[in-house]
Amino acid sequence: MATTNISTEIVSITGVSAHAASDEFIVSAQKFIASSVPKELLWFAATQSSAIQNSSGFDVYSSDSVLAVEREGYPASEVPFSMSKWIDNSASLRKATNLFPKWYHAQGKVFIKPDPASGGSDDGYVYYVEHTQLDDDCDLRNAVVFHASSQEFTKLSSGKVTDWSDLTVPIAPASPDFGSDFSITSVHPVLPSITSVTFSSIDSDVDASSPVFTTASVAAGSVYTGSAPTYSSPVKQSQVAFADYWSLGDFGDNDPGSLSISAILPVPPSSPSISSPGVGAISKADISGDVPTYTSPVMSAPDFTDANTWINTEEDPEMVAARIQTINAQISEFGARIQDSLNLFNKENARYQANIQAEITKVQIDAQDSQKEADLTFQASVQDYSQELALFGAKVQEYQTEVGTEVQEYTQNLSRYQLELNTVYTAWAKTESDNISLYQSDIQNELNSFNKRNVAFQAQVQESMQEIQVTNQVNIAKAQSDLQLSISNEDRSQQRQLQNSVQDMQAIVSDNESKMSKFQGEVSKYQADIGKEVQEYTQVLDKTSKEYQSELALYGADLQKYQSEVGEKTQKITSATQNAAYYSNESKKYYEWAIAEVNMYIQNNSKMINKTMAAQSAAQQRR
Repeated sequence: MATTNISTEIVSITGVSAHAASDEFIVSAQKFIASSVPKELLWFAATQSSAIQNSSGFDVYSSDSVLAVEREGYPASEVPFSMSKWIDNSASLRKATNLFPKWYHAQGKVFIKPDPASGGSDDGYVYYVEHTQLDDDCDLRNAVVFHASSQEFTKLSSGKVTDWSDLTVPIAPASPDFGSDFSITSVHPVLPSITSVTFSSIDSDVDASSPVFTTASVAAGSVYTGSAPTYSSPVKQSQVAFADYWSLGDFGDNDPGSLSISAILPVPPSSPSISSPGVGAISKADISGDVPTYTSPVMSAPDFTDANTWINTEEDPEMVAARIQTINAQISEFGARIQDSLNLFNKENARYQANIQAEITKVQIDAQDSQKEADLTFQASVQDYSQELALFGAKVQEYQTEVGTEVQEYTQNLSRYQLELNTVYTAWAKTESDNISLYQSDIQNELNSFNKRNVAFQAQVQESMQEIQVTNQVNIAKAQSDLQLSISNEDRSQQRQLQNSVQDMQAIVSDNESKMSKFQGEVSKYQADIGKEVQEYTQVLDKTSKEYQSELALYGADLQKYQSEVGEKTQKITSATQNAAYYSNESKKYYEWAIAEVNMYIQNNSKMINKTMAAQSAAQQRR
C-alpha cells in the first residue's frame, strides 16, 4: 500500500533523506501499531486469504492477527490447540460440523475443521490483519509517522559517536649524521734538495790562479725558519641522539599515548513489542432459563346441539333458557380460567424480564471491567518502556560526562607531555647547535692559525732565498773578477774552459732557483687545497645543519597541527555527544507521541463500541 506521504513527513521531521533503512522503519512501525491495537478495532485493515481447500492449513503472522475464520460461509469459532483432537473426533461431543466449524492455531498456521475441500462449496477463508493497510489513508498514519521518526532519531543518535583512530602523533626527527671528524687529505709538498754551487780550477797552470770564493747553499727550510707549519684538525664533539640525550622512558608517567575512551556507550533500549491484550471475549447473557410459557385452559365444548333441539324442535323456552344459561356458565368459567392462565404468564414474564435486565447489566459490567483491565495492562507496558527510555537518557548523560572527563584529562596530560617534550627538545637542540657552532669556530680558528704560521714561514723562506741569492751574486762577482785576472794569464782555451765552468755553476744556480719556484707553487696549491677542503666540509656541515633545522621546524609544525587536530576532535566529540542527546530526546518524544496516537484511537473506538452495546441493550429492554 502507498506510504509516499508517510515517507515525506518522516523526511520533513527528521531532515534525513529517504533510504532503504527508512522503509524498514515504516514497516516496523506498521507492525508495532498492528500489534498494539486490539484486533477488533482493525477490521478496516482486514485481508481475506485465498480459498483454503485442503487440511494443510494457512500461514499467518500470528494467531493474534486473525480476525475471523469461516468455512462454507459459516463462521468458525476458535478453540485452543489442546482441543484439536476433540473437534476432529466423530465420537466427541465437541466435534466440529459443517454448520458449526471450528479452528485452531498451530505452528504458525490456521487449521479449520472439518477440513476444507476443493469444489467450491467447502472452501475455507481466514480474515487477518494486514499491517501494510496502515498506509497514507489510514486513521493511524500519524502513529506510523511518529514511530518511524523515533527509530530514525535513534539511528541518528547512535551514529554520532566519534573515535580518535584518525589522529597520528608526529614522530621526532632522527639526529643528523655529520660524518666523521674533519681531516686534511691534501699532501704537504716535499722541500726540494738544492745542489751546492762550487767552482774548481780546471788547470794547475802557475801563470793563472783560480779565484777562491764560497757560495751559500740552501739547506732544509728548518735551518732558516724552523719546520713547516702543519694543520691540526680540531676534535669534533660527538653528536648525541635525542633518544640518548633524554631517555624517552622518563616521559612514561606523562605520555598520554593514543586517546582511548574507556566509557561504554549505553545501548539504546530495543523497540518494545507492546501488544494490546485486547478485550477478552464477553459471554453473552444467559436468558435461556425461566422462560415463561402460557398454558391454555381446557374446556369442554358447549352442547349447542341440545340447545338447538329445545329451540327448534321442542320449542320449550324454559329448557332453552336453561340450556343457554348452562352454556353461558361454561363460557364464563372458561374465561375465568383464561384470565388465571394469563395472570400466571404475566407474573412469570415479569420475573423473566427482570432476569434479562440483570444479565444484560452483568454483561455490561463485565465488558467495562475487561476493557479497563486491558487499558491498564497496555498503559503499564508503555510506562515500562518510557522508564527504560528515561534510564537510557540518564545513561547517555552519564556517558557524556565520562567522555568529557576523559577527554579533559587526556588533553591536560597531552599538554603537560608536550610541554616537557618541548622543554627537553629545546635544551637538546640548543646543546647540539652550540656544539656545531663551537666545532665550526674551532675549525676556523685552527685554519686562521695555520694560515698565520704559513705566512710567516713563507716570508722567512723568501727572506732566506733573497739572502742566498745576494751572497751568491757577491761570490759570483768576486769569482768573475778573479777569473778576469786568471783569464788574462791563461790562453784562449783556458778561458773557454773557465767560461764553461762558470756556465755550469750558473746552470746549477738556475736549477736551484727553478726547484724553489716549483716548491713555492706546490705550497700555494697545498694552501688552496686545504682551503677548498675546509670550505667543502663547512658547506656540508652547514647543509646538514640547515636540513636538520628544517626537519625540526617541520616537526614543530606537525606538533602544533596535532594539537590543533586534538582540539578540533575534542570539539567534534562534544558537539556529537550533544547531538546524540538531542536525537535521543527527539526519539523518546516521537515514540511517546506514537503511543498517545494509539491510545487515543483505542479510547475513541472503545467508546463507540460501548455506545453500540448500550444502544443494543436499550433496544432489547424496549422489546
